[in-house]
Amino acid sequence: MDTVISTISYIRKNGLAHRQFQQFLEEIEAEYVDVIYFTEFRWLSRGAALKRFFFTLREEINIFMNEKEKNVPQLSDKKWIIHLAFLTYIARFLNESNVKLQGKEKLLPDMYSDIKSFTVKLKLSYKHIEKKLDHFVCCKKEMETFQQCNWEEVKVKFMSIIEKLQN
Repeated sequence: MDTVISTISYIRKNGLAHRQFQQFLEEIEAEYVDVIYFTEFRWLSRGAALKRFFFTLREEINIFMNEKEKNVPQLSDKKWIIHLAFLTYIARFLNESNVKLQGKEKLLPDMYSDIKSFTVKLKLSYKHIEKKLDHFVCCKKEMETFQQCNWEEVKVKFMSIIEKLQN
């Protein structure tokens, strides 16, 4: 997350770099014309920033940062990208669960049901990790393009993260 935040911050906080990045995205006709700014105060923005960064603008950001001579080596590191894909999935999962628990007229039984659903989804995610990322499409796609990755090492790390969330 630190690499994503520092990269987005470099683009967004420097007015000239931000305008150049937006112009660059327009020129190459990218799906989006800007990155989402992440803020610690609104942690739900983390999931949105990760999603845009990972799924739609990662390669464009890498090109832009290299042109600015601000090389971000992690953007070329397949193992880091696999971990970023998993982080993106987890952040999205937590955001969806958080939003379900919010609302003015939310009844306690509904909230309890949402929490139970969250725990069941965690158990399901754990089982899917054991079976080579069937449920984690973005991670599986990255794993298939990176043959040198030690699946057992990645599996243990991902499963430990899910266990921490379950606890």
